Amino acid sequence: MLVLHYTGMRTADEAVARLRDPAAKVSAHYVVDEDGSILRLVAEERRAWHAGRGAWQGETDCNAASIGIEIVNPGHEFGY
Repeated sequence: MLVLHYTGMRTADEAVARLRDPAAKVSAHYVVDEDGSILRLVAEERRAWHAGRGAWQGETDCNAASIGIEIVNPGHEFGY
């Protein structure tokens, strides 16, 4: 499955820095920037930690069964 998120951060650089920080304990396979460019952070055959403890239609480990895509978007917190 594909799991789409928005970053909820001011910039793509801030979001990528957080997704690459081991202390954050969060990652994604891809980041899609506002200009359409795509950055791969985690190979698709590896687990990324983007779906929390989510479950969907009987799948209890969504991180292992999905590709996580972060879309750069500041979100409501930053006035978007």
